[in-house]
Amino acid sequence: MCRKAIKTLVSETGLAQTPQRVQKLAELSSLVIKSCPGIPQEDKDMAVDVLKSITSNLDQLDMSDPSTVESVGGSLLESVGSLLEEPERDDEEDDGKPAPDLEEEDQSLSPKERLEKAEEKEQKNQAKKQRLVQESHRVLDGLYNAIISAMRLGAPPVTIKRGGIALRAQKVRGDQFGGQVVQTEGGSFHVPSKAALFPDYTPHNVAIKLTQFVQNPFTWGRGEHQARSSVMELSLQQNNIPVAFNNLTEDFNITIPGGSGNKPATTTITFPAPGNKSSSYHLLNLTNTAEGFLVTITPLNRSVVYGISGRYGGRPDDQNYNVSMETYVLPEECALMKTLSGDEDTEKREATMFVSGEDGPVNYYIKVQIRGPVTECDFEKKDDVKESHADDFYAYQIQWARLSCVYWSETQEDWSTDGCTISKQSTISSTVCHCNHLTAFGSDFATPPNTFDFGELNFSDLVDNVAVVAAIIAALCLYFSTTAVVTIAERRGKRMLHHAVKLDNLQNGCLYRLLIWTGAAKHAGTESTLSFKLFGAAANSDVRVVDITEKVFTQSSQVTLTFSTAEQLGNVELLQLMHDNSGEGGRASWNVDRAAVQDLTSGKLFYFFCGEWLAADRGDGQVVKTFPVATEQDLRSFGFLFPASLRSNLAEEHLFLSVAIMPEDSAFTRSERLGCCLSLLLMSMVSSAMWLREEIGTQVVQAISLGPFSFTLNGVYTGVMTSITCLPVIMAIVLLFQYSRPSNKGDRRVRDVETGGPAEAPAQQGPAKRLPHWCKYVAWVLVVLSAVGSAVFTALYSLMWGKDKSERWLSAYFTTFLVDMFLMQPAKILLLTILTSSIRKPQAVQKIFEEKRGPVSIDARTVSAQKARFSSDAFRMRRKMEQLSMTSLANIKQARMRQLRDRRVVNTFWDIMWFCCCLLIVISIANEHHNTTEGFYQTQSIANTFVQSMDEVNDPLTFWSWLYETALGNFYPETSYKGDKPRWQDKSFTADMQSVLVYPPSLIQGRVQTGLCTVPVTMQHLFDECSSAYDEHTKETGAFEKGWKRVRNTSAMESEAPGWIHLPSAYPSLPIYGVTTQYWGDGFGLHLGKSADEMRSILAELKAHRWIDKRTRVIFLEAVLYNGNLDLFTSVTMVFEFSETAGVFSHHHVHTFRLHQRPGTIGYIYVLLEIVYVIILLYTLWTEGKTARAAGLAYLKEPWNIVEIFNFILAFTIIALYGFKIMYSSKALMAIKEGKDLVHHFRSAVNISLVYGWFLAFLTFVNMMKLLQLVRFNPFLSKLMSVFRGMAGEFCSFILYFFFWLSAFGVYAYLMFGLTVTEYSTISKSFSTLFQMSLGNFYYYQLKEAAPILGPIYFFAFISLIFLVLMNIAMAIIDSALPDVRNHDMPEEDQYFIQGLWERFTAFFGFWKVPVTDDDSMAILHESLIGVEITVEKLWLKRESLFNLKMKDADLPAEPEFVPTVKDVPDAAAVELHVRHRVIKVRPASSDNCTDNGSQATHSENKAPVVVASRSPSKLEDTPENHQTNQVVKMKSILSKLEKSDKKSTRKVSFALNVLVRHTEEHKVEWPSVKLSVYNEMALIYHQMLTDDHIQAAQMLLRRQYPTLQGLEGPAVGLCDDGFVKMTGKGLQIHHNNHQHWVLSSYTDGKVCLYDSLSVPMTPSLQTQLYQSYAAFADQTRNTLTVFLLDVQHQRNVLDCGLFAIAWAVDIAEGQDVSGVLYNNRKMRSHLKTCFKQGNLTPFPRLSSTRKKEGRTKVQRITLVCHCKQGKRLGRMQRCEACQRIFHVSCLPVSPPSDGTWTCGDCAV
Repeated sequence: MCRKAIKTLVSETGLAQTPQRVQKLAELSSLVIKSCPGIPQEDKDMAVDVLKSITSNLDQLDMSDPSTVESVGGSLLESVGSLLEEPERDDEEDDGKPAPDLEEEDQSLSPKERLEKAEEKEQKNQAKKQRLVQESHRVLDGLYNAIISAMRLGAPPVTIKRGGIALRAQKVRGDQFGGQVVQTEGGSFHVPSKAALFPDYTPHNVAIKLTQFVQNPFTWGRGEHQARSSVMELSLQQNNIPVAFNNLTEDFNITIPGGSGNKPATTTITFPAPGNKSSSYHLLNLTNTAEGFLVTITPLNRSVVYGISGRYGGRPDDQNYNVSMETYVLPEECALMKTLSGDEDTEKREATMFVSGEDGPVNYYIKVQIRGPVTECDFEKKDDVKESHADDFYAYQIQWARLSCVYWSETQEDWSTDGCTISKQSTISSTVCHCNHLTAFGSDFATPPNTFDFGELNFSDLVDNVAVVAAIIAALCLYFSTTAVVTIAERRGKRMLHHAVKLDNLQNGCLYRLLIWTGAAKHAGTESTLSFKLFGAAANSDVRVVDITEKVFTQSSQVTLTFSTAEQLGNVELLQLMHDNSGEGGRASWNVDRAAVQDLTSGKLFYFFCGEWLAADRGDGQVVKTFPVATEQDLRSFGFLFPASLRSNLAEEHLFLSVAIMPEDSAFTRSERLGCCLSLLLMSMVSSAMWLREEIGTQVVQAISLGPFSFTLNGVYTGVMTSITCLPVIMAIVLLFQYSRPSNKGDRRVRDVETGGPAEAPAQQGPAKRLPHWCKYVAWVLVVLSAVGSAVFTALYSLMWGKDKSERWLSAYFTTFLVDMFLMQPAKILLLTILTSSIRKPQAVQKIFEEKRGPVSIDARTVSAQKARFSSDAFRMRRKMEQLSMTSLANIKQARMRQLRDRRVVNTFWDIMWFCCCLLIVISIANEHHNTTEGFYQTQSIANTFVQSMDEVNDPLTFWSWLYETALGNFYPETSYKGDKPRWQDKSFTADMQSVLVYPPSLIQGRVQTGLCTVPVTMQHLFDECSSAYDEHTKETGAFEKGWKRVRNTSAMESEAPGWIHLPSAYPSLPIYGVTTQYWGDGFGLHLGKSADEMRSILAELKAHRWIDKRTRVIFLEAVLYNGNLDLFTSVTMVFEFSETAGVFSHHHVHTFRLHQRPGTIGYIYVLLEIVYVIILLYTLWTEGKTARAAGLAYLKEPWNIVEIFNFILAFTIIALYGFKIMYSSKALMAIKEGKDLVHHFRSAVNISLVYGWFLAFLTFVNMMKLLQLVRFNPFLSKLMSVFRGMAGEFCSFILYFFFWLSAFGVYAYLMFGLTVTEYSTISKSFSTLFQMSLGNFYYYQLKEAAPILGPIYFFAFISLIFLVLMNIAMAIIDSALPDVRNHDMPEEDQYFIQGLWERFTAFFGFWKVPVTDDDSMAILHESLIGVEITVEKLWLKRESLFNLKMKDADLPAEPEFVPTVKDVPDAAAVELHVRHRVIKVRPASSDNCTDNGSQATHSENKAPVVVASRSPSKLEDTPENHQTNQVVKMKSILSKLEKSDKKSTRKVSFALNVLVRHTEEHKVEWPSVKLSVYNEMALIYHQMLTDDHIQAAQMLLRRQYPTLQGLEGPAVGLCDDGFVKMTGKGLQIHHNNHQHWVLSSYTDGKVCLYDSLSVPMTPSLQTQLYQSYAAFADQTRNTLTVFLLDVQHQRNVLDCGLFAIAWAVDIAEGQDVSGVLYNNRKMRSHLKTCFKQGNLTPFPRLSSTRKKEGRTKVQRITLVCHCKQGKRLGRMQRCEACQRIFHVSCLPVSPPSDGTWTCGDCAV
């Protein structure tokens, strides 16, 4: 309707030729436009055209007539105002959201597209609005020109006001212009003086035009400022020419009326009562001189004076301020009195100030302060005070508004403030501006948020930050409570952990100090009586008993034992510790951590690593242990230093844990450590507040939840940075505490127990050079300042937070605490330990074994016991400890084996754990790359969507149809699953609605060249042209025009690119496999477009130009898709092969991979795992390199080492591929951004990713297989490996034989049936089919259908030969190896290791019980002997007292009458017959013949006498008779040792010996049986070296089985003075060479032969034994014995020499040659054990192969000096030191040398 009316007005404009019609048209236009609100923009344009037409005809009217001007001008103003009027929009419509009409538009548009469309529409509307305003100004200009042209000079001004627009026109004389006020109803312009306006000349007249718009018409400005008031525009014309004014010397004073909606912001500020002198501050931010703040402050309390002051740039005070005033409200009575008296000005109900801006940004502070009560009415002062105190608070109201002067810049099309200054006369209703130019002016009004800056803290504002305050209070409470608990605990439960004990009076001259550290395990201390013994190179100490009343061996204690010895021990080699297990309950056991021995004479230190339990109910059940001295290599080994230093540093350096477990004598006390903890906790608070930041909204944030707490990578980063921030201050405090000298007040002095010197200060940990003691006070000051300051600043930070941010700060603070406690502190300790263990090794050892002296010294009871009367208990204790010592020495080899086994168990456990961690890292990295679960479903989804209908393509027509229908619909779906148009969210997805295309799909065609084949002439009439198959030689390249017309001259086509160009393949590239052959991805390629329409047009063009023809051989359709939900890329390659027969074969490849790092926290975790793996790999390579360097070429002989080398090659190949993967992935991602060469970059990235994944999977496989190396001790795995070893040779031959037969059948089937049967169409398929048939998957009917006769024949021949014969042969080979598996015996070391592993496992779960050994008979005999010795000692002491010490030896009776008779004891003759179990000392040590102390066969050239001894008899032999017989021998040994000692001791021992021998004459013992003792059985089973018990048992069996053999005497006999019996015929003898080695000698076939499994040189002792046995076969003229050293099998270790000696003896007794025999090492021990059980020796198990002889047989001659007749036994023999010959001591005129150097008679002369 309105449009029709406007169109009617347009049509009437041409008819308005008279003044009446023009006036009527103007009035009618005003009526129409006013009555049509919301006119469309097109209609507004037509209406403006009507108004312009009217103004163009105003010259027909009399514009000097006021009525005409009011009628026509008012109508035009009202029309313009109606056109410019806009409806008020809510603020919500200005937030950038699309208009409501856009919300109802097509949902296929995305929000971005909608926003762009809305912005485009807004710009169009703004352009239309701008055009409308400009046309409206032309209408107003036309009206003004019509009025001003009809106005006389100096006439009154004409003002028209209609429709929100006011127009004022006036014409004045030029000489009268200047200083006028041009105003409208609400605003005005104060014009500068004439001199300022026209300084050079005076115009004739000046026309003034003032336009005021109630509503701002210039709304398209997008700058910082905006006019929110009326807009006033003043223009001046001189001589009808507009004049521009800029940068005048005087300003235009412009009064702009404010908007009707301008209201100041109001808030109320409250002070808590009492509020005297309380103040608050308000901060105002001003930017320039064109803006200012209008502030009004109104008191809300009566009778209270508020002082208001203001200042620029800082807070005002009593001396510094820019303005100051007061405001108050008088009481009603006082106000009434002032009103009645007419003195009302004294009441100041409010304070108003206008704050104007300066040239630059400035802050203005307003201070409001309560100055006190009002003093105007003194007579009511008391009542007012009561009233003011009755109020609960003081309050005032503040109103503020920001005003600014802006003008419309026509050049910038925006509002600006340049050249304007706001006046202090501005109010809320009007703004007064001073500007030096003319344009359209307005004012801006805003109420910015108020910023408060309180001068004093108000704790009531911390209500929203309860978490902060609670954390500070909790930290302080925790500190004080912990300090109190620690102080009380130290005072009540303080105990000394370091004791010094003096064991004797230190008068012997050789002083030693033994330091023993008890372990820190639970119940590690003991209350049992302890003893120790030292074994040195020169001598051994006695068993020293630590008999004290104090319990000093407590948990984590250090005890220093000081004692003296009669002679120097030399270098200490062994330390023996033991106890009597007399403690109660758990206090009987003892855990020893380490020990050290110091020779106080020489200052040497000897260290011992213990770490053992001495307990009957723990560990191995032993209460006595012998520990070897630690070598220099042991002390410097990282394996010892690192854990020991780590424990020490953890207790000393960890700030939190050290409070509880700090060393006892540390100068860094617990209270000081607690102070450091408090400082760290509070400083972490303020540091967390400093580093607390918001999570970036666009990043992927993945949190890890731990109970109620949630941690993100940003949180961990904040914690790390917070800890680093606190680190310098905390380190300074800790160093001041730790390195400051302690106070000397109240220290206790420790007297040196070794020297008896003066007292000295107790030692404390730390360096010798320390800081002064007052530095501790400095540290405490720093603790207090840091704690208080951190608490205050944390509270100040929290004032800017809310509840949510406070809770996030608490989470960050908790993270900081965890990071510091479990990351920073352990990292510091770990780094310090590594540096100490690697670089400062001597200092680390010194710190580990540092002596900590106690405050007092303890004297053991042994000191005074020497002077007291004889103590039976002490004597019995000493003898008991001596017996324990002897038992430990006898079992030292077994203990060492157990120690090695335990060490292997621990090492194996940690190796498995370490390997499992590394394997887990490898699996995690591989799984992260493959994403098997997500990748599988992604691959399946893509395959089901894109390649499911490929099989329907069988010719070019169906291929085009497939592209048009399936491929296009999959890549660019045009309908949703509902069948309608897809929404905008779904338009970018492919058909699976989960993936998007990375780049447009591409088609690549491979073609063949023409003319490469010819049709035979006879067939050319049927087939005129042929094309060859596709390969690298026949493929087509080059450039072609559309239609496959080759481009001959490319230079003529520079302006237009060729249609189809051959593109090379990407490198590196993998082949693309099809059905018939493989391709390299090159060809004629093109993209299919970015939309469905574009792809459709490209396909239509290709089809029209016959892109596919008969020379097309293959087409690749490639696409790369991205699934953002899984962050995975998928490469799809569809291969269509066009054969020469016009068939189409389809194949596809779908690969899912990850192109870049996984986003978020989990991605950084995987990067960290990769870095950790590289570090582990380099460390492993370093260790393996050292091992390989030490082993040499022998390293390559171990199969697992080859696997390790292969693993390194794989790992470094993967690292290189990882680098290529990153590089090509980056190139592919960069290509996406640049949009070029996408196909080749992505193909390379896909290929590299595939190869990287393959190698990564193979690396995982190899690493998992390496686990078999660590668990190879498992018996089942051992048996399985024996199966493989047993059938390896035969099965390899079978596989070769099977391969030949399978190849023959495979080639025949390919040639015979390949043309008709699919399963045999290729040679690979043929072999695969036959292998499946050999496993039972038959293809009979296919063969029969292809060849009815030959097919069945071929099938049955294959089944008969391969399936029935060869497969059964394979099963027979496997079955033949199974019996060996059943009879397989594990190596003894593995059996012993598994037993130890089982003990550890059962002990961990509490199932292990210490085995109980029944050795009561020996204990009873030992107790009997001790009783006898005690009785003898008492009798001797009694006789000394009775006879006053004047007895002589002759006075002792031969048979004491007071000793009762002991029955059932063997006589002395039986002892002599017990030669099989006697112990003979080596002759260089002593002249004694045979002694028995139960020790094992050992020897040392330069040490004390070494004993070769047989073990104790078996359990059946452990009778009292045998033990008493042994005691007789032992007493003889004791008597012989004391020959050079005092006669009194000799008489006492002889007396005891006579007593014992007297009662052993009635019984005799039988010959010992073959049955071994428990110890010997254990030694045989658990891979120990055979003892002489085993050797003698074996020789006894041989002597029984082969009575004619001579020799076969006990090995110990050869070490006696008498020696072996001289052989006269065939015989055998096993010798001990006195160097821990068994050998065999024999006399057969007229030769003396020696069989040695190590081929070591003959020792002098062995030469002597050989001459003793085979002297009858020596050359009597030359006195030389020729010995043949045969080449025999060598042992693989150092323990099996006895086994080989027995095995050779059995075979030689059988008459066999043993030089070519190879024994099965794994079965020798079990075989010998079986033989002992059966009492019959049989040949030992052998390997199937024979041994090849290497080299010639060696011969050695032994020379003898002898002048006797050489009877049955040669007797004692010695080696001459001069001529190195052997001589008889008895037949030559020599005497025992005094210096121990023997010389034969010839050399002596």
